[in-house]
Amino acid sequence: MATAKRIPATDKLRQAFWELLEQRSYTDITVKDIIARARINRSAFYYHYADLKDLAIDAITAEHRDDEDGDLLISTIASGSAAAIADHLEKTITSAFLEHVHRQALVAGPHGTAELTKILRDRIAHIWLSSLGLSPNQLDAGQRMVLHFAIGGMVNSLEDIEQLIREGYADELQREVIKMIAYTLKKLRRRLAKPAVKRETTADRAAGTATTNGTGAAVPADSAR
Repeated sequence: MATAKRIPATDKLRQAFWELLEQRSYTDITVKDIIARARINRSAFYYHYADLKDLAIDAITAEHRDDEDGDLLISTIASGSAAAIADHLEKTITSAFLEHVHRQALVAGPHGTAELTKILRDRIAHIWLSSLGLSPNQLDAGQRMVLHFAIGGMVNSLEDIEQLIREGYADELQREVIKMIAYTLKKLRRRLAKPAVKRETTADRAAGTATTNGTGAAVPADSAR
């Protein structure tokens, strides 16, 4: 007789988190609710997580850690190969993908919070930057603006995206989302090609920081005024 596969405690706890977030606001969910839904004792919860926020971070991160299709799509778009993108899109819309979009929509929707939405945005940013071999501390203010603007717009539209997919507009939606992602990655690449320019601040001048006179020669800050 085959033995039933044992489900890891963390999987049960993450599943309980998503089921409860479907039903109520994150602010109304407690650790007691989670362990009751997961049928796990309190000690087991705190063995894996420090608190409810810790579980929420892990649940959101796990959605993308396990989202191999999503990671592959971003990498494919980053490659700029139209043929590879088209080939990938034929396999994209699956029940697992729809569940993935739905869970992200829960985080960004009425049941989520600004804190949860930030966790989601940061995770998406990590995936996008990884496709370019970058880390957040390598970006200047302009690059961060491009990245945050694109991801913020997509996250804020997750509920609409989910509805359009279910209504049969998946192909058209995919094309538009891919255009947006490709544009963002292209902008980041273009900005990376330009050397960062440090702008002199009032504090720099007050401290007597040297600047240049347009010829490349350094002159005292007072002389540059």
